[in-house]
Amino acid sequence: MDMPVDIVSVVIRALSFVALFQAAGIALFMAMLGRALTSSELPIRRVARCSAWAAILLVAMYQLLAAARMMGEFSGVMNLPMQLRALQTSAGAASALRIAGLLLIACTVMRKHSGGRVASVAGATLVVLSFLVTGHTSSNPQRWLLAPLLLVHLWVAAFWFGSLWSLYSSSAIETAQVTAVLAAKFTAIASWLVPGIAVAGVVMATKLLPSAGALLMPYGLLLLV
Repeated sequence: MDMPVDIVSVVIRALSFVALFQAAGIALFMAMLGRALTSSELPIRRVARCSAWAAILLVAMYQLLAAARMMGEFSGVMNLPMQLRALQTSAGAASALRIAGLLLIACTVMRKHSGGRVASVAGATLVVLSFLVTGHTSSNPQRWLLAPLLLVHLWVAAFWFGSLWSLYSSSAIETAQVTAVLAAKFTAIASWLVPGIAVAGVVMATKLLPSAGALLMPYGLLLLV
């Protein structure tokens, strides 16, 4: 049976993923489609900023709990040597990248000029890059191929995830004309991005799995998703 510290850590990690993908996704959405918005632009940017700050807190909490998980008890949070050890792991590097990217988003997503867009996209990209320093692709001999594919896969997934709230929110606030223009622009972008995420997923699955038949197994199907 899992110890309480493990359960808390898993819950916080899951929540951090929701918040960070929301922040990164909305940042990407606003960079690509924000100029099509009018009344809903500011509220959506605020959601991105709040999501970024929430994700920073959750990522930091998860990283602090890494030491507690090593020791098997919550007192590990206060153990400085264990915290330093946790920071030196690949998970620690991933947390650092995520916090750096989220800080960029939180501090720049409210800015409408081109510099703000570039900075927020850079922040979102850092968040996505953090997933490349852990997991199967980080140690695979074909990392040179898998890492860029995973980057594309997650970058598009983040954009898609952030777009869900953005489109829903804008449709409730904007006029029918603005909503129609936004939907048309989103569809034009999605028609290119969705095939990309599918191709990246299939190629990664074929490289990580022992055989093509394994694609039909639960783990293979999960990789495709």
